[in-house]
Amino acid sequence: MEDVTAGSLYRKWLPIFGVIIILIAVGSVLYKSYFSTADMPIIKKVQDFTLERMDGQNVKLSDSNGKVRLISFIFLRCPDVCPLTTQHMVDLQNELKETGMYGKDIEFISVTFDYENDTPEALQKYAKAVQADPSGWQFLRGPDDIMKPILNDFWIGAEKQKDGLYVHTMKTFLLDKNQNIRQIYGMADDMDKEKILREMKKLVKE
Repeated sequence: MEDVTAGSLYRKWLPIFGVIIILIAVGSVLYKSYFSTADMPIIKKVQDFTLERMDGQNVKLSDSNGKVRLISFIFLRCPDVCPLTTQHMVDLQNELKETGMYGKDIEFISVTFDYENDTPEALQKYAKAVQADPSGWQFLRGPDDIMKPILNDFWIGAEKQKDGLYVHTMKTFLLDKNQNIRQIYGMADDMDKEKILREMKKLVKE
């Protein structure tokens, strides 16, 4: 019968313990890498604003504090960048619905700077056409004097051309629960949907 001593047991189990410790360490690093927001420092806190929702009600940005927000600046007659950006956001919306975070933890906001043409009725029709779910997505509008400081606060330029269309800054913004800009993305094909989805989820857990 083999004589089992404390020393032999130690030598037998030491490699196994070593593997377990390594796995725990690697798991910890991966967990922190996936959920850490250290790579998303606060860029700036944006000012609160009040705009008209597509149902005609006035809402404040701060009304959605406590939620992570993805904000785009668009106009409905935009022929290229804006509709593609909205479609990418619809894709993100559908992914978030599967997690239960859409509307509950994460909200989308699309702000138009074409007050004359983008009426509440036009916004409602647009939202329905692109299948934007209003339970977690607000389409907002405001007159030029209200919009100007908002656009400036987000570093958005929007210049109306002779044909009535706009040349505008192509950026979308990720805000945390406290109105802080934490990430700035491009629009349309410059949007990395997997990255945006991952970073929204990170901020929810923050």
